[in-house]
Amino acid sequence: MGLRSSQELHSRGIVQLGQDTFDDARVRGLFSSERYAEARDLSLELLARKERLGRAHPSWQQSAETLLEIYYVTGEYEKAARLLTEALRFADETSQVYFTRLSKLAGLYEKMGAYEAAEPLYLQVLSLRKSALGEEHPDVMSSLSYLAALYRKLGAFEKAEKHLEAAKVILDRCRSAASAHGRKPDYENWLVSMGMLQHAMRKYEVAEPLLKEALLHQEPRQHLGERPKRFYATTVSLYASTCSALGRHQQAEQYFQLALDLRRAMLGEHPHVAASLHDLGLHRMSSGDLDGAQQAFSESAQIRKQTLGPCHPLYAESLAALAECFCFQAYRSSDFAGYEKALELLVQVGHIRLKTISKILSTLSDSRRFAYLRTIESSLHLIMSLALGPLLELASARKAALEAVLRWKGITFDAQIAEGEDTELAMMRNKLARLILDAAKPEQVEECELEIERLEASVSRSMDLQRRLESATVETLLKVMPKSCQLLEFLVFSKTDFSQTNAPKEECYAALRPYTSTEVDLWDCGKAEVMNQKISKFRILVQRRFLPNTTGRRADFDRIGCELFDLLLRPVQGRSLKHLFIAADGELSCVPFAALPLKEGGFLADLPWTTSFLLSGRDLLGTDMSATSQEPVVVADPHFAWKGAEEGDPALLCSDWDRNLHFCALEGTRHEGIFVHDLLGGTLLLGEAATVKRFKNIESPRVLHVATHGFFLQDQPGSTRLEAVLSQTENPYLRSGLALAGAQAWQEGFPLADSGVITAQEIRGMRLQGTKLAVLSACDTGRGEIRRGQGVLGLARAFLIAGARAVVMSLWQVNDESTGIFMRSFHGHIKEGLAPIDALRAAQHDLRMPGDTTGLRGLKAPAAWAAFTLQGWPF
Repeated sequence: MGLRSSQELHSRGIVQLGQDTFDDARVRGLFSSERYAEARDLSLELLARKERLGRAHPSWQQSAETLLEIYYVTGEYEKAARLLTEALRFADETSQVYFTRLSKLAGLYEKMGAYEAAEPLYLQVLSLRKSALGEEHPDVMSSLSYLAALYRKLGAFEKAEKHLEAAKVILDRCRSAASAHGRKPDYENWLVSMGMLQHAMRKYEVAEPLLKEALLHQEPRQHLGERPKRFYATTVSLYASTCSALGRHQQAEQYFQLALDLRRAMLGEHPHVAASLHDLGLHRMSSGDLDGAQQAFSESAQIRKQTLGPCHPLYAESLAALAECFCFQAYRSSDFAGYEKALELLVQVGHIRLKTISKILSTLSDSRRFAYLRTIESSLHLIMSLALGPLLELASARKAALEAVLRWKGITFDAQIAEGEDTELAMMRNKLARLILDAAKPEQVEECELEIERLEASVSRSMDLQRRLESATVETLLKVMPKSCQLLEFLVFSKTDFSQTNAPKEECYAALRPYTSTEVDLWDCGKAEVMNQKISKFRILVQRRFLPNTTGRRADFDRIGCELFDLLLRPVQGRSLKHLFIAADGELSCVPFAALPLKEGGFLADLPWTTSFLLSGRDLLGTDMSATSQEPVVVADPHFAWKGAEEGDPALLCSDWDRNLHFCALEGTRHEGIFVHDLLGGTLLLGEAATVKRFKNIESPRVLHVATHGFFLQDQPGSTRLEAVLSQTENPYLRSGLALAGAQAWQEGFPLADSGVITAQEIRGMRLQGTKLAVLSACDTGRGEIRRGQGVLGLARAFLIAGARAVVMSLWQVNDESTGIFMRSFHGHIKEGLAPIDALRAAQHDLRMPGDTTGLRGLKAPAAWAAFTLQGWPF
């Protein structure tokens, strides 16, 4: 009886195996015939039957791979990711199967918009493949291409191009070792990838021949199956977009329609079909067919919502495009309701991106955060164009504009704040600064930069950006501000002309001021080009030594200054103010507001307002200030010619450097430092004691006062040692810093261990969480690289990232005598118990008192100083 049962089981097993084999063939046949729904259902049934064999069994694994391919084609990415994660559990982690599956999982995350999960997996696969297969294996080339595609989507074009160029080197070597026919698909993929990148970079003349060559390779192979057809449709769509950008509209329409027809026939309701519709909509809007564009955008949004979900970045992209189309239609038909409909969509886009931006930014490095934000900022600029244009009289539009600015502006700073306390990251940033200052080999610098990017991405996962951004509303802002305080939020934005779909966008300044939970003042400050010229001229005039005080001022100073005052501040004048918070943007970050003249006489500094600066109005909501403060630290009069505790080898002295950038002794800073120390107590680092090592060891002093040379180097080669090494980097935190003991000796070629220079890159990693006030009593400490919407990246920003709650900085060079007088007055008021902002205002008045006998009653000295705060209210 037992033998018969065994034989029966064996027979049933053979029958079942035959049925499985037959069904496997049926699934593949249905898939090849593009009957995806039937193939999916049968594949699910088959996979369930094979559970009897165990998930580690090759037959189950094979069926799982088939179902994965079906899910990918049908756009069911979440199901595919779950199945692939399960399949990965049974793969050998040293096998190529494991590498391939891990790469596919990264690709699925990318398709779902989870870029923060995709990048580390792609990087892991690249590392595994290089170790197991060698640096020049075709699979390494594939990994480089996948990473390039991800970086392109994130706006990191330079990094994407670098990866594609590395892939091309491997491809060329592989092609020379094999027949051209054998490598053709890889070459086609590279052509398409590079063409796509050049298109994204708006280099359409470069993209067009690359894509055209790819089409010539792909067209003859369309009969070979579904996969070549999909790739062909992608290339056709991209080529159509390039033709449209080059103004070849008729040709573009034909190729857009071809790509759409190909994808519809293959895929039905699929994200790739939605992508074709979106591209077709952009083309039609550009060529003036607004009704056709609206239809395409609407269908694209519907498919993306259905297949990807209502919180996917691509769904937001379709809604944003539809909103822009509504604006152009509203202008053409004089339909006010169209503008309102566009605003509703843009607010919805903002809510979607609020959920995705916080996730994405929390896992990107500094450089890629800025790059990614540039790819999505157009929605904010469109809201501003609406609120300043056709919807200016609509209170809800003005409020929506301000809340969009509050949530978007300066968010990279929130990410930098969150990572500031990570020890490993701070060490790597210090290492990078030292490598660059020591003129290390490029490969050493690049390796360190890659490690920093990895750490920045991993450290930032601890941030709760979404919660912080969601709290940035007009209501919450007004709750933390007394009625005697006002916020003035500025923004540089690209203004859309709704009368023409192809009109160039002009950069403009806008100002926003909330005064009730439902009412927001909004006004146009003018074109950025004109405003920047006024700002530049005004700064020059303020710095002239011979500029008189309140009487007999130069006509051009009076005229330009009053124009700036009217454009920027006139709407808030006459209101009962005690404190004005200014969140500047663009070149406004460099405006000496205290020196702005009034038509009725006097200056802004004479008005009963205390003025301080924020990066964003969101900073008024405050941050965690629970850190313990230590005793004050004063750093002054470093011995720049100091050559270290032990003399170096004179034979190592390099004498090839120009002496133009000279760190000369600052005699006044010694008296200033001693005075401040006597006033506040604490630790005093003078002369040879003011070293880089001791500066880095400063931890959370209640007040940190630094009196030395500051610097910010433009990104161009220079003739001095410091300029020569720092001009090699684009990082603004590495091109700015402070000169400490030994700086001039190092500058002249002496082999000092720590160079005598500390960069802002190193300062941002210091532990200043308990520091209530940092005073940078040095020239140009407020300078840096200006990033639209994200502030000035430089010394002052570095101290804020490190944890300082308020930073007093200089906007230009001020001589030792006036600085010393100002600082004595400022710290005297601090000692009296005034808050930093109030002490700054009082010191500015002291320096301009009529009874002053120092000859410094002009504006240059007091107007040079400004305060940047993160403390919110009270401060």
